Amino acid sequence: MNSSWEDKIKTQLAEEIHAVDFSKETQDRILNRVHGQIRKRRIGMKMNRKYTGVILAAALVVIGGITAIGAGKIAFTSGGHAVDEEVENLAELSEMAKEKLGGSVRIPENLAEGITFSSGVVNDTDAWDEEYQKLGSFPKAMAFYKDGNGKSYTLTISKPLEGIQEYAGIVTQTYQGMELSGKVDQYLFLPPDQKPSEEERQLEAEGKLFISYGSDEAEHETFTSVSWNEGSFVYLLSTFENAEVSEMMEWAKTVIDSGNE
Repeated sequence: MNSSWEDKIKTQLAEEIHAVDFSKETQDRILNRVHGQIRKRRIGMKMNRKYTGVILAAALVVIGGITAIGAGKIAFTSGGHAVDEEVENLAELSEMAKEKLGGSVRIPENLAEGITFSSGVVNDTDAWDEEYQKLGSFPKAMAFYKDGNGKSYTLTISKPLEGIQEYAGIVTQTYQGMELSGKVDQYLFLPPDQKPSEEERQLEAEGKLFISYGSDEAEHETFTSVSWNEGSFVYLLSTFENAEVSEMMEWAKTVIDSGNE
């Protein structure tokens, strides 16, 4: 997300909440819950101007549904960064990741022929409970790759807190003693006044489709990913581009092999 655009979204969101005479503590709880709800529904989704309506609508819904704060287990995670925080030197990113995560990680120059490292960032991810209380943070490194047509792919390496839900894949392979888990998630973005079909509602109820509102027109997106564990690190290779789980499995093997060079 562009940093200036992110600031505009935050300003609009704050204005909606501050318009109601809440205490500072309650305002903070609302903002945390809104951000959590959005990220919980659309982890990794690419944001742009057409999704502003989703954020403002979520703010209004949450204002009417604040619940009491109570201790709980980790329910979801959230995180983000500004474009100017990214580094374009792979060696620098690898060194930053090693220092932040406490050990060397695998970040190859290329995922496959023509898919090359472009930039990356190292920061923290926040963990939240069901009542949107922050329970802690853990480090992660993200490496961004692009091909000659501008298609983008992301490699995320994290060292999550105990209690983070295990990644559940629909396709699995074992490679060099590591289990690779791949899956495909479907997203549907609708204009605010458009209702999903009964079939789409059923798919959402079954966890096979994630529906959000605020786009200019109906839009389907597919999020394909492969994950695996190596020691205390969790690797996630993902994209919103048109990619098969099988080919991403091969790219995951390239990442694993990069540590043997």
